[in-house]
Amino acid sequence: MEYEIPVRYPIKVAAGKVTADFITERWRIDELITKLDELGFPVDIKRIGPVRTTHVLNETQAKILTTALERRYFEIPRGIKLQNLASEIGIGASSMSEILRRIFKKLGLNYELENE
Repeated sequence: MEYEIPVRYPIKVAAGKVTADFITERWRIDELITKLDELGFPVDIKRIGPVRTTHVLNETQAKILTTALERRYFEIPRGIKLQNLASEIGIGASSMSEILRRIFKKLGLNYELENE
């Protein structure tokens, strides 16, 4: 099965169980759970919490992330290719790739669960 959802590392594997924190919209989690259930893999949700994005990204990063979301860059299949997204923003594809990597790193490092 192939399914793309941002995940916070490390992914823990012990005693035949996998524990992972996913950073995405609830509907994507629901889709993943449905697919895993169809394949016979039971899923147990431990917690659901918000991702804090205020003051995590700078203005440029926030603009790029918003544009990528609006243009459906993260959808499967993608609504826009990396090169086209980069061109729309006015930067090169390799720079866009690096900026997106830094955005995900910042968001992942600043991920907080509501109950923590």
